[in-house]
Amino acid sequence: MQTQVYDILDKLREEIIKHPNCNTVTTGDLSEIDIAKTTIFPLTHIVLGEAIISDRTISFNMNIICSDIVNYEKTENKFDNFYGNDNLQDILNSQLNVLNKAFSSLKRGDLWKDRIQVQDTLSASPFLERYANVLAGWEANVQITLPNSINIC
Repeated sequence: MQTQVYDILDKLREEIIKHPNCNTVTTGDLSEIDIAKTTIFPLTHIVLGEAIISDRTISFNMNIICSDIVNYEKTENKFDNFYGNDNLQDILNSQLNVLNKAFSSLKRGDLWKDRIQVQDTLSASPFLERYANVLAGWEANVQITLPNSINIC
């Protein structure tokens, strides 16, 4: 039995969960996650997209979302208007780091050794104050390629 879907999801999860700024890695439909639970954050969610099958490889288009809950201070910060009364910049910094580490591992780390590969660059987009509990972070679409090891005999 071929296990490419398991292989890619398991390897990504193993790599991402190692990061100190990630408590939980999930996959599937984002609407099915109980994002109201604050104990699961920071959270990385993987959405599996289309698979492109060729003779020698299978490429998966995936959406990776790294997020955390924005916390607002109850007292107004009168000393620093640039950063405001929340941890938004902290979240953007830490969650970009989670995404960057996962991408770097795909490019030249342990995942590369497992023949799991990505394109040369990754484009990530920030999002601010999304969902019911005010999440922020980064979202990236990535194409991950692994060998097509199907035996046609």
